[in-house]
Amino acid sequence: MFPVGCESIGPERINAVQHQNSVFHGLLKHVPWAVFDRLVDGHNADWDDRGLKTKAHLIAMLYAQLFGVRSLRDLETNLKTHAGKLYHLGDCTVSWSALSTANATRPVGVFGGLLSALMAQLQAGYVAVGEFPKNKGTRLLCVGR
Repeated sequence: MFPVGCESIGPERINAVQHQNSVFHGLLKHVPWAVFDRLVDGHNADWDDRGLKTKAHLIAMLYAQLFGVRSLRDLETNLKTHAGKLYHLGDCTVSWSALSTANATRPVGVFGGLLSALMAQLQAGYVAVGEFPKNKGTRLLCVGR
């Protein structure tokens, strides 16, 4: 049954650390991935199977922007350091040279289209909740769900 000394340990005594998603993961949940995938296919952005995938490129560049990374070499180092937490990148390694190539050659329409989709998503979340009494043409807006 149980090894010696473990008879009294049951499921109620297990102190496993609960998984907790990072703030970065929470941000990525708001990306409309189905739209992104259509944009990647529409612009043939992943035409080279050997190159950095567009999703990994986007995630790496978002990471760089949000965490104030100053160079592609610093970004490569940061991504390697946090590889266990950045499982969103899949099983790929991101090198500074691959990022440089992707930045130079990837169609910008993918990212422009994603920005448009995110802005439309944001605008759809705004709800008019009333008018200011002194300025009848101005509406007070708040974010709704």
